[in-house]
Amino acid sequence: MADSSDCQDLDPLSNPAATEVCDEVDNNCDGGIDEGVATPPTWYADADGDSFGNAAVFVSSCTAPFGTVAASGDCDDLDATSFPGGTEVCDGADNDCNSQIDEGVTTTFYADTDGDGYGDPGGPFSACFLSGAASTNSLDCNDGAPSAHPGGVEVCDGLDNDCDGNSDNDALDAATWYLDADGDSYGDPATEASTCSPPAGSVTNGADCNDVIGSGEAINPSQSELCDSQDNDCDGDVDEAALDATSWFVDADDDDYGAAGSVAQLSCTQPNGTVSNSLDCDDQNPGANPDELELCDGLDNNCDAEIDEGQLGQGASCAAQHCQGVLQSAPAAADGVYWIDPDGNGAFETLCDMTTAGGGWTLVMTLVDDNRQLSNWDVGNQWNYPGQNRWTDQSTFGSLSASTTARTGDYKNRAYWAVTASDTLMAHVPNGTATTDALDAALYLYYSTSGFLSGKGGSLRELFLTHHPMEGIGNSQHGLKVDMTYAVGTASSLHGRQKTRSRDETDAGGVTFTVSNSEGTKAAMCPVKYKSGYTNTEHSCVGGIGATQGRGQGGWGNLNEWNYDSNWGFDSTMQSTTWMTFVR
Repeated sequence: MADSSDCQDLDPLSNPAATEVCDEVDNNCDGGIDEGVATPPTWYADADGDSFGNAAVFVSSCTAPFGTVAASGDCDDLDATSFPGGTEVCDGADNDCNSQIDEGVTTTFYADTDGDGYGDPGGPFSACFLSGAASTNSLDCNDGAPSAHPGGVEVCDGLDNDCDGNSDNDALDAATWYLDADGDSYGDPATEASTCSPPAGSVTNGADCNDVIGSGEAINPSQSELCDSQDNDCDGDVDEAALDATSWFVDADDDDYGAAGSVAQLSCTQPNGTVSNSLDCDDQNPGANPDELELCDGLDNNCDAEIDEGQLGQGASCAAQHCQGVLQSAPAAADGVYWIDPDGNGAFETLCDMTTAGGGWTLVMTLVDDNRQLSNWDVGNQWNYPGQNRWTDQSTFGSLSASTTARTGDYKNRAYWAVTASDTLMAHVPNGTATTDALDAALYLYYSTSGFLSGKGGSLRELFLTHHPMEGIGNSQHGLKVDMTYAVGTASSLHGRQKTRSRDETDAGGVTFTVSNSEGTKAAMCPVKYKSGYTNTEHSCVGGIGATQGRGQGGWGNLNEWNYDSNWGFDSTMQSTTWMTFVR
């Protein structure tokens, strides 16, 4: 090239013919740079490199100085995320430089003072980040109570723990209450309610089965069951084991008495086959119960734990030793026929006088008047038996039931010698009188009080055998005179029944035992006391040893000569009587 005026041979845009432009180069090679060109552009400092400069820091230059940019408007040239047109993010900066910070990108938070994770709707604030006591929700109904928030467990504390608008409703620790209408401290199970505070008139149990006012006050679990057709104790059963239930006992023999020792059946109503007592000592025997009279049968008929008590003498198996034994066993025993066994050789019946002079008199013999003088002995005259001394032997004869029968009624039992006695009681009874009526029918009833038999061997047999024997005594003898006390009739009346001659030789008021007349004829008993010096004893005395000692007509039978003639013996009334002799 012939021209050498190019000042920037390495820059094709710089030569003497070029137009000067603002590029800090001498484009026209006139020695000046950017001379005569328009005002150079303004450049702004872009410290954060976000292509937007700080409008407050600028420079005009044809070329951009280092660290500058042509655009200004950066609102924070120290934050590369903040520039015009930037995307606003929640970072506490004005990212789009519209003079608003975090507009449209913040989160609304709510104060959570109590730290329960639920915010107070009355305290909202916006922020980019959750920090401190705050929550993203506004569901707390009480930000002063950490136990109160949605989903909280309702408890009895006066707070709305679950924020459902109600306090203490359906509280976890709420008590269950039941209405107690009748005021008996037991509630109606149908009125159950769970609340923190007791409703008026309520209790904590629902155990009442009758809560009706007026009828339910005495019906609840604390009551005792009664026989009233109601479930008093609320156990679902009516009248079971009622306090006032009757104890019923099996009555197998249907005698209205239940078996002693049997298990009671408690019931308000009587079960079949039962009674309300257990007093029966033998529930298989309708004849054994407390209402029965004791019998002599070896059983406890009246259920008093004793067998045959008070029955001494009532039967052969309950025989007493004597009538006094019967009376001692049963002090209220009446006159009558009883069983005795004086020596253990077998029981038999005899008549007992239980009332005269204290009672306890045992019949040992009867001697019946024949109402005529006999020319010879006959079988009816047992007490004047030829060749036999019936007064001293141990023979028995006759029967109790026929012991007052004329001619054949002579009677003697083992008590005559087997009962040890002190005194005698004698009765003169009309012939033919029933034995059981004899004592009531007696014309005369008299007894000794001296205890004379005690000193004479204790029995009539011993008296006649060893103390005043009929055998061996001489003529004209009087053995033993005993005074008598009259219970029926009088001594003078009996004495007056003697005919004139006999009465002249005797005194009233006693009995003479063992006599012999002047001819030697013996007699056992005389119902009068013979005076000394008089020996016509055959006219008023009875019994003997079957020997006439030479007297005419061969003997006098049982009552010898009570019917001798108009001057001797006893009157017709006495001639028709039975002489009954008792001992005690």
